[in-house]
Amino acid sequence: MRWNYRCPPPLHPSWSAATLWFSSKGFTQAGAKDELIWSPQNSSQPICIRNIYEAVLTDLQPPSPIFPFKLWKAPCPLKSILFSWLLFSDRNLTWEVLQRKGWQGPGRCQMCLSEAESNSHVFFACASSAKIWYALSLIYGFPYRAFSSVQDAFSWWCTKNSRCRSLFILTCWFLWKW
Repeated sequence: MRWNYRCPPPLHPSWSAATLWFSSKGFTQAGAKDELIWSPQNSSQPICIRNIYEAVLTDLQPPSPIFPFKLWKAPCPLKSILFSWLLFSDRNLTWEVLQRKGWQGPGRCQMCLSEAESNSHVFFACASSAKIWYALSLIYGFPYRAFSSVQDAFSWWCTKNSRCRSLFILTCWFLWKW
């Protein structure tokens, strides 16, 4: 389906943002001064829905990580495996996630009461959780490192053996319950 869209001069502030986006994707304006016809670059045909769809797909963020089969087969209780799936997907209910959904609240970490409660802070950057991770690394011998984000922790988790992965899942679960 091909169509031309003629519209009045821009009245809304977001109009210029839309025209800049179209231009950045290689679409050009054609037509008389009072009409707007977009067409793909190096083409005389008007734009079609497929062209817009392909341009939008290139702007989308990459999807959440595809979780390996080993997550679901970890020797841990199912509730902790499901929780780690939520954690790695950035969907567990910290105040950061709840505020994105419109909730109002204190937004402070309940362990240290000093910083905003986010996944990366609660599980890796908080002083209390950092002490626990350090102690576990000494006891069980896996290398301790401070993670900059949940995705960084997931990348590290994928490279470890089953024992380290299970310990990681259970530690995150107990930190959350604490």
